[in-house]
Amino acid sequence: MEKDNFLAPDFTTLEVIAFATNGCPLGINIPNYDDIRQNEGFKNVYLGNAMGSVSMSTVQFATPEQAKIMVENTVPCYEVHVACHELLGHGTGKLLYRAEDGSQGTYTDPISGESFESCYEAGEVWNTKFGAIACSYEECRADTCGFYLCTIKEVYDLFGFADEDVDQMLWLNVMSQMRKGTLGLPLYNVETKRWGQAHTQGAFVFAMWIYKNQKSKIVDFEIVGDNEDFLIHLDQALLVTEGKELIKQLLIVLQTYKSTGASDRGKKFYEEYSEVSEFFLKVREIVIKKKKPRRVDVNNNLVRYAENCIEPRQYPETF
Repeated sequence: MEKDNFLAPDFTTLEVIAFATNGCPLGINIPNYDDIRQNEGFKNVYLGNAMGSVSMSTVQFATPEQAKIMVENTVPCYEVHVACHELLGHGTGKLLYRAEDGSQGTYTDPISGESFESCYEAGEVWNTKFGAIACSYEECRADTCGFYLCTIKEVYDLFGFADEDVDQMLWLNVMSQMRKGTLGLPLYNVETKRWGQAHTQGAFVFAMWIYKNQKSKIVDFEIVGDNEDFLIHLDQALLVTEGKELIKQLLIVLQTYKSTGASDRGKKFYEEYSEVSEFFLKVREIVIKKKKPRRVDVNNNLVRYAENCIEPRQYPETF
């Protein structure tokens, strides 16, 4: 399920002058077409000034010790994850099509262990094959790939991390993912039982995979008081042992269903881990009750004020 030839990815850090949407991403892998990525190549950009600062006052639902680690380390740790997510998450893996002789491959289902046949037909692409879950599923796969790769020495060395910092980097990146999935629960529609944001649903699926399949206590979610607060307990030592093995297993599951075009199996799996239990509906209520105003980005414009002279025009930080 690896690409036949390694397509060396292009990775560029950009400083954003304006990104005229309601939210600026931290990184982008382009184009969003797997057939182009697989056969032609792809580019990646990291938007270096897009991440907001992290302060003790902005970190909700965390112990003081957890908040301190996030404030001091989120930006450098997340940069490694974004690079792995974009370069080697979205940029790797291939789609398996029916052979010219009409045959299709036989594979082992990583969940059930049973054999199955599947493939993409001529003209089929990832987004149409997997439909409504395609975008979120792909973000979950890229994130999972990023978490697994960020602890490989050749990767973290490139970003200036020392050996003794790697376990904490994985803890922080996985904790951020757990928080994204749970603090994003307001984006889950209780009436339709549907998620409204791809990355958030992917983060919740990742969290539920670890939570439901752990043999020890890698992660636990605690509601504090009379539904007043909640905490995520993530054990660093267990995460880098049993947890990393679970991350690897999840990546194999997601990649197998995607590469083979096994949409029925993939949808069943993904929808099962997207379900929000009664416990997490209570967490959702806590998050809504304590929700802070969303960050608002003020974009600049570039204005030409003379021949060949362009300057950014900035605006006051008001609505």
